[in-house]
Amino acid sequence: MRKTILFLVVTLLTLNLKAQVKIILDCDFGDDGDDLVALCMLHHLQDNNECEIIAIGQCNNTKGALAAIDIINTFYGRPNIPMGQQHSDVHKGDQYITFLRENYPELTDLSADYSPDVVKVYRKALAEAPDNSVKFIVEGLKKNMSDLLKSLPDNISPLSGIELVKQKVIEVYDMGGKYPSGKEFNFYLEGPSTKYYVENYPVPIFFAGDCWGGLHTGVELRKMDTPPGRALDHKLAGTGGLYWDDKPVEKWQNSFDCAPVFAAIKGIDNYFNTISGCNKISEDGSNQFIKSVKCNQVYAPCDNLKVSFKTMSNEIEKMVTAKPKYGSKK
Repeated sequence: MRKTILFLVVTLLTLNLKAQVKIILDCDFGDDGDDLVALCMLHHLQDNNECEIIAIGQCNNTKGALAAIDIINTFYGRPNIPMGQQHSDVHKGDQYITFLRENYPELTDLSADYSPDVVKVYRKALAEAPDNSVKFIVEGLKKNMSDLLKSLPDNISPLSGIELVKQKVIEVYDMGGKYPSGKEFNFYLEGPSTKYYVENYPVPIFFAGDCWGGLHTGVELRKMDTPPGRALDHKLAGTGGLYWDDKPVEKWQNSFDCAPVFAAIKGIDNYFNTISGCNKISEDGSNQFIKSVKCNQVYAPCDNLKVSFKTMSNEIEKMVTAKPKYGSKK
């Protein structure tokens, strides 16, 4: 009941506003702190009427992930965003999922077992969206994107997945790969899915590679007594302060996933220099970007920045520490 009332209030307050772009977020929430930061950015940008989050998908099978995402959504006053989850067991990550569920149970009505099929959620969101209105932001493994393309007509839509994407999606903004060539986690962990997705998506793709971890955020956020602030502090300090390779973390978060958010909503040309070409993916998930081939793909290099890491990091920090416009508090 509480969530229904809150949803109705937010709907009435925003009825006469027109969001500039509809966003489907495909993430690996809980795997690292940048997914948390990117989600907070999106909510802030929606508060400013710059976007509308129409669906969120979890690209791994971490138990309780959607309930934890719902806590953040509810904190920002948007508890009814459709969500789905990948049921593959390839990878799981819980840097702050359990923490959020244990500390903010009043901000979600969802159980840890809540995990609707992500492809069905995506197909429904796309089917209901106007043509050429949706942008995907993809922050983790690529199986959701591959599975969506392979999906067949059903009772949700008479269109196949690739037909739905072609009709509804403007562009994809992806955190993945190493440029101009190499091997990066989001690509190689599910290499065949990455290869199929990158080679078959019928719309342009913007890639931000692993160098965009140069965005350092969260210094001020983790000081705040909010679900996002406390979750990030738990990730950076409460879990022992270790990063992927067992090195101690810094006081900030490497925020790889924030670059695609800037590109999708603020505009590629406003923040990034890009190199055009074609991202060639091997079966093991390694990639090589070939500049001479035209296939509607670009990547953003970090050795030729249009806007500095520091400037972008400061912008992120302001977004994620801003008070939610429609939020619910503990």
